[in-house]
Amino acid sequence: MPIPGSDFMASIEVNGEMIPVCYATDCQISQTFDTREISGPQSRWRDYIPDYMGYTIDMPVLLVYTEAYNFLDFQKAGQSGTRLKWAASAFENGGIVHSGEILLTSLNLTSQMRDVVKFDVSAIGCGELKTEAKPIQKVVYLSDFSKKMLVGCPNPYPLSVFWYDFTLIGPATNPDDVIQIFNDYSANHGNYYRLISSVDGGCYFNMEIEYNAPQPFPITVFAQQGASFAISSDQTLDNVISMDQDMDNVLTPIA
Repeated sequence: MPIPGSDFMASIEVNGEMIPVCYATDCQISQTFDTREISGPQSRWRDYIPDYMGYTIDMPVLLVYTEAYNFLDFQKAGQSGTRLKWAASAFENGGIVHSGEILLTSLNLTSQMRDVVKFDVSAIGCGELKTEAKPIQKVVYLSDFSKKMLVGCPNPYPLSVFWYDFTLIGPATNPDDVIQIFNDYSANHGNYYRLISSVDGGCYFNMEIEYNAPQPFPITVFAQQGASFAISSDQTLDNVISMDQDMDNVLTPIA
């Protein structure tokens, strides 16, 4: 799936926190790969080996003076010769993340009649341009098949957990059961999604999503509440598979 340009954001580190460049309309990362000629007398064909690498960053930005990270912040960094830590990604948290350190090389303020004032910032990379594939972090919740939160949250248990194709994957009596059932099934079906922990001890969960997972990304975990659980060859005769028949602890919900 193509990445929308509006989603690709550049950020600058300020006091340990990545702050988006305010009103940037583009982010161009240009890499250069130098070569060194090693041609010899054995042939008339030129030959080369790889040499130094580098990169530059160019961003056109709409002018603001109050919101971070703005023109005045760039101007201060340029005049002081401060190295800036930067990152750029199309995802709010995780995904493919480009990052490194830069020094500003130019800052141009431009004004056009009947248009907003703009500036262009250019920078050169200092050291390695890192490109990392990180899991996307997301909070999801237990829902019915129409993505409405289950009635009774934060304690809708017991319930049955379903996959995104509505396949029944197992019963759960608490959040730990949901995590185990979901992750065990996911591991054998692409392993794109993983529940990491419960947020509230009930209906909300922290999920890790692989950057290359099918989109749109999940916002819920499908579940269905049920007070009676059974795998049955004949429900009317109560032929069920049970862990504890006296306590009615059985395996899947009777429809």
